Formats: sequence, structure tokens, C-alpha cells
Amino acid sequence: MIFAAWACQNQTDSGSLTDVENITRVEEPVQAERLTNDFDVTTELVGTKWKLVGIVDDETNSLKVLEPKDCDNCYTITFNSVYSDCNIMFYSSINELTGSYIINDGTQEINILIKGGTKAGEIGDGDLWRNIFPNVKSFFYKENELRLYYNDQKNHLFFKMIEL
Repeated sequence: MIFAAWACQNQTDSGSLTDVENITRVEEPVQAERLTNDFDVTTELVGTKWKLVGIVDDETNSLKVLEPKDCDNCYTITFNSVYSDCNIMFYSSINELTGSYIINDGTQEINILIKGGTKAGEIGDGDLWRNIFPNVKSFFYKENELRLYYNDQKNHLFFKMIEL
């Protein structure tokens, strides 16, 4: 249980949802000193739910919306805190997945581990969604916008906050 409590602790080193043009553009990887750090990201994320808008290619500024598109619960993540562990719930195209995360506010790093769930019956882009999370290495969070970067900061999952 001691490890679980440590894993949840925050580590600190001193428009239209489908319109890619309305995404606040970050020209380079976000550095901690460029953000106002007047909040604890780990604490801020607990109890929030996010809906994927799409996958952004940062080199071409293009947006890929995952299929199926007409599914309210598909491609959502919820950050929970249970028993001092940072738990995360994922919904793919058809399956519920569980995992955990560790955030470092100072370096904008995040590690996400999928611990449970099935691949059975995935439709559309469900497998693509599942396979991205182990590669997520950094994040950007501000108000109702969350970006999870992977592929050496060349791509990110772009989320908008939704009601629980």
C-alpha cells in the first residue's frame, strides 16, 4: 500500500470540438516554466471526465476523429482517486478499461498504465485508442482542455472536459 500512495503523489521539479482550427496551438513542447503553476494538476484532475475530440498531428495540424463518432461514452477517460491511488477509467469503442497514472507537474510528464480490460469486440478505432496510452509521455492541461502527447511530441490526444 505504501507504493500505491507514493504513485499517486504529485511529483514536482522546482470552439467547435471537431474544428482543429479552434485548438489552442502549442508550437513547441510545453515547458513547465511557460505555464502558471497555481494549481496541483494531480489534484485538479481527480474527479474529472474527458471526451476525446480527436488525435492531432502536430506537424500538419490535422485532426483525426475516431470511429465510431456517434457514441457518447466512447473514447472517454475519467481520473479517479481510490485508496490513495491515482486510478483512471478508459472507455474504448466498446470496452471499459482500468489503469493508473503518475504525473510530474514540474516536467509535464505523465505515465499511464492500463491494468485491466478486454480487447474483445473492439470496433472502429478501438484498438488504435488502446495502443496509444502506453506511449503517452507528457501532457498539457488548462481549464477544460487536456492534451496527452506521444510519438516524440508529434501527436497528441486532444480532450475536452465533460460532466460526470
